[in-house]
Amino acid sequence: MPNARKKRQAKNEDFKKTRLKVGKKKAVADNFTDTSFKSKTISLPNQSITEDKSNLLTNSRNLTLSTLLSQMRHYSAGTRKEAIQQIQDMCEKHPGLLSASLNSIVNASLKILVDEDRDVRKALLQFLKSSFPELEKTEIVPFLSLLTIYTCSAITHIYEDVRADAIKFMDLWIDLAPEFIVSRYWDKVLGNYISLIAVDSNASNISKAHVSGLPNMTSNMTSSSVKNVASKSGLHSHKAKVDVLSSIYNLLNAGLSRGSNDPYWFFVEYLSDESAKKRFRLKFLNKQDGGDMDQITWHADGTVNYKPSDPKAQSFAPTLTNSAYATSSFSHLNLFESTDINSGTGITAKEQGKSNTSDESAPDSKSTASREYDNTKSLIQIFQPSLLSAWLDTAPSVFSASAPITYTPALQTLHLVLKIMAVLWRASLNDNIGEDMTIGFLNTQLEVILKHFMTYFPYGRDSLGRRDQKADATIQEMNIIICELTSLFLMAIKTIQAREMATFNTSSSKLTQVKASGKRKQPVTEKPQALASWTDHVVDHVLDLLGRENLNQNAAKKPKLTVMPEGMTTATSDFRADQLQALLPSIWGLLNSLPTDEQTELFEAFLAYYNRLGANSQSKHIALGFLSRVYMIQFEPQYNGNFTVRHNAIFTEKMRVWLLTLPKLLWEIRSNNLETTANILDLLCSVAKHGGEKLFGQQFFVSLQMSLIPYFFVNLSTKGEVFGPFISLPHQQQRQVVEFLYYSSNIPEKLLTAINRCRQDDILSSETQCYFQEILHL
Repeated sequence: MPNARKKRQAKNEDFKKTRLKVGKKKAVADNFTDTSFKSKTISLPNQSITEDKSNLLTNSRNLTLSTLLSQMRHYSAGTRKEAIQQIQDMCEKHPGLLSASLNSIVNASLKILVDEDRDVRKALLQFLKSSFPELEKTEIVPFLSLLTIYTCSAITHIYEDVRADAIKFMDLWIDLAPEFIVSRYWDKVLGNYISLIAVDSNASNISKAHVSGLPNMTSNMTSSSVKNVASKSGLHSHKAKVDVLSSIYNLLNAGLSRGSNDPYWFFVEYLSDESAKKRFRLKFLNKQDGGDMDQITWHADGTVNYKPSDPKAQSFAPTLTNSAYATSSFSHLNLFESTDINSGTGITAKEQGKSNTSDESAPDSKSTASREYDNTKSLIQIFQPSLLSAWLDTAPSVFSASAPITYTPALQTLHLVLKIMAVLWRASLNDNIGEDMTIGFLNTQLEVILKHFMTYFPYGRDSLGRRDQKADATIQEMNIIICELTSLFLMAIKTIQAREMATFNTSSSKLTQVKASGKRKQPVTEKPQALASWTDHVVDHVLDLLGRENLNQNAAKKPKLTVMPEGMTTATSDFRADQLQALLPSIWGLLNSLPTDEQTELFEAFLAYYNRLGANSQSKHIALGFLSRVYMIQFEPQYNGNFTVRHNAIFTEKMRVWLLTLPKLLWEIRSNNLETTANILDLLCSVAKHGGEKLFGQQFFVSLQMSLIPYFFVNLSTKGEVFGPFISLPHQQQRQVVEFLYYSSNIPEKLLTAINRCRQDDILSSETQCYFQEILHL
């Protein structure tokens, strides 16, 4: 029976309907043939050891540049780092490769700027720092737009270490082409920096706006706002603060500094006219190679090739061509038109832009200056809370009396805070204080932060133990910056008070009172009593730096408020020439803002310091340049400073005595420093030409000329005939001496004898001999 059932079931299998279940595939038919297939490729790349690379540039591992650039996109961070190092090795081996392949290298480096691996970014930074400075600026500038955009993207990266390295890359671009970054990407770069340290919650939106259009973000300087800075900024360690603040300082210094090539830039800020500023700069061009203005010769049958001795100098003579002479047409020379002979040199890009503006656009220029002031004011209001927070956080630990001060990131942070504040306030106050600048703004901004800075001033006074040289130099520079900020504050206060007094005097009511009383109220010349308590500390510190002697009369007048730190007096070599140069803006600012008695004390201290310096020391030449400009600026009609030599008998006498020492200095330096020699001779010519006899008297010139006798020739009983340094001077400096004698006139007989002795025996050149005959008729 079972077998019969199975036979029936098997017979019905062919007609049975298969039920399909959900999720089950349909059964494959018995006669199904599988037609699918698989294939694999076999790659046989060329072996690099067998490839012929004799016609290609390779590195020490026989790798080409294209191979290394492709490895910079490798998924492995180690391979990317090694590829960058190998490219650096190749560029060192083949110096011209970087310039020829700069486009490919820059494009491959862009993504590395935001690479997530720290070692890869560090390798790229090292490569760019070592190779890019060797390139011409014209080669780098076309690629700086891409590099700056990618760097700005890295500054706002989500990872903190990427942002930190991006700041270092931005420093490199600013160092390579500061004018390009400032002119093209000032708003974008500065906005990113603001987003890093901004206080308020809108910091992320600030970076999207143009800095030129920033609103006036007021800062009340309350304790609560200052305490919130540290928690809302991205600066969590002193090392991070140093990196960010250093980069911010580099950018602000590149964009806001005035006359960076002129170490005496601060003098022109006391001239009210742009043409006067250019003219004053022109008087002090580098004369080491040429002395006075470069001479050219008119050639009627050729083209005059004129090359100024200084690359910054511009030609004052037109190019004279054959065609111009042949047609006897000199209209192109503009001989009878009003020309600006002061279109000279050494002016900044911002001033150049102003000089190109016509007189018709004067109102627009004024509004431009107002906008520049508003922008700087906005920057002060944005940066100052963060800077003050960093100072309050760091200063107590650095200036603790229980430990010596060392060169640490904390000290560097304080130093950078002061440097940024100096750049901002220098730009805001030096260039003609705007009408919107008020005493209230100065009191709530500059005075408040200066009082915080003055807590430990002078810095390093109470520290124990000896400091290392680097820390000592940093502390000295910090003290000098405080002196400059104080001088700016006093100058601004005095300028605003004088402006308000002038406005009040011109009102109708004031004119009526003047007519009735017959008297005019004099401008305020004394410091406000509230300022004397802390500004005197700064004045005393400057006097101490200059080596003020504690005379009994000075001690009776007021006590000495400061104590010089060990190793920081000018009696030692620690007060270097560069520190003296940095102190000069403070001295000039204080001379123009202090009362008359303190002006006299400061000016006498500086002259005493000058007299103690050696003739060939760099500090002597810096101090000489300062005193020369102090005298020369007195005769500028546009000079608006308060320190005047001509109207003060004490200052006139001090200046007369100092001028009489210049012939001796000329003899001491001989021909060792031709630039200083040329500057002294220029100054003596200016004294003779412009008001010297009226100011100092005729006897002054007689004494000056008699002091010049050893400069030419002297007959000593012990040594016989001795020729002075005049015969060893270049022709241009000899011409300057002759010009001084011409302008001073009435040459004494003894001086004429010394001059004639120099002219004998063919000691002088034929050019100088001819010049003596033409000018002095000898």
